[in-house]
Amino acid sequence: HTSCLSDWSSDVCSSDLGLIVGSSTQIPAATRAVLFTSLSAIATYGFSLTSPEYLAAQLYFSQQPTATYLWLGRQVLTGLQTIGVTSGNAGTGYVVGDIVTIASGGGTAKVTTIGGSGTVTGLSIVAQGSGYSIGTANATTGGSGSALEVDITLIGESPLQAIASCRVAVASWYACMFVGPTGVSVVATTGTASSASTALTVASGTSLAVGQFVVGTNIAQGTYLSAGSGTSWTLSQATAGSLSTTPLTFYAAATDSDTQAIAAYIEAATPASIFFFTTGEATVLNTPASNVLATLQALGYNRTFMMYSTTQSGAFPNNIYASAAVMGMVMGRNNGTAGSYFTAMFKSLAGVAPESLTVAQAEGIAGSPDGVSVPGLNGNLYSNWASSSYIFLWNGRMASGRFLDIQLFVDSLTSALQYSAMNLLTSAPAIQIGRAHV
Repeated sequence: HTSCLSDWSSDVCSSDLGLIVGSSTQIPAATRAVLFTSLSAIATYGFSLTSPEYLAAQLYFSQQPTATYLWLGRQVLTGLQTIGVTSGNAGTGYVVGDIVTIASGGGTAKVTTIGGSGTVTGLSIVAQGSGYSIGTANATTGGSGSALEVDITLIGESPLQAIASCRVAVASWYACMFVGPTGVSVVATTGTASSASTALTVASGTSLAVGQFVVGTNIAQGTYLSAGSGTSWTLSQATAGSLSTTPLTFYAAATDSDTQAIAAYIEAATPASIFFFTTGEATVLNTPASNVLATLQALGYNRTFMMYSTTQSGAFPNNIYASAAVMGMVMGRNNGTAGSYFTAMFKSLAGVAPESLTVAQAEGIAGSPDGVSVPGLNGNLYSNWASSSYIFLWNGRMASGRFLDIQLFVDSLTSALQYSAMNLLTSAPAIQIGRAHV
């Protein structure tokens, strides 16, 4: 389950290994990803029962048959992202190519340009490090010169950087999803809330949406926006007393741009992989020609599974991780044994509440049952039929319209053929290579 053929152009891994990436700090930044075989093992490792990783893993491991393995990956939110030379403290005696270490977190940068007397005029980050915060005049050590100080203007990995870093650390996962925040790019946005309330006030112009989870100073893990708009929001799933009256900094869930960036990366990634994501954005229903589903459908991605699922006004908070249930369902069923072929459509999902939509809304997302009269956006839904007599996943397609199970089994077949060929070549006592003449 944990090996890949890394030198083949059609490179794939064992296609029953999922990865969930979030920003909880239990996994050390240097470790990056840890393999788990049960939900209890995740709790024992130290993950909060309200953390996004745990909640998504709960859906992943709740499906039947149960998936055997799950990787949890770490998004590092305190590493260097953007730095600059502090005004008046550019140092002296440096040369291009010098490597300096920024104090406190092990991050390093290379001197790219210098001025007179070896003052530093340009830097590029070599290693992000961890444990940093946004601030000015951070001391450095190393290099040919002295007295250089840098300003840290942006910290934290983007969702794409986190996924890519997990690929570098662990090549064996096949399916992935992201449950961390968009990064600390809006760290200057402030909000206030009292310890006895879950009412959050944010700065005007902050881009937030119901269903997004919010993390940051004085906000418990697993907290999400259950209602609100503009500057006033309601937080749910927060631990009592976890909020304070002091100003707080926070960052919201991954944006549509983040989702598109991950989808583009996974489409061309080696080893071959599949990306699962969930959206509950109102534009999916209200602006069918201009939303994240429509964008990814137009791009024709074969390796992105798009699911529409909402908290339904806070009644079902875990629905924001609904695609984790689909990922767990297919990873659990894809065991490679004889007769194990399955279709994703019509399967039930434990722990996910069906969406209450009109026929027109459902068909606008997933298309009509005949697949012709209403093409839809190739999105997926967990729906009820015949007055809830039937509840199942509809319709099991990727953004391009290709069925999820077809993509999964083509990848599995590719992997099996590669391993069979290599086993034959390496086990035969002799191999004769011939050449045809035409």
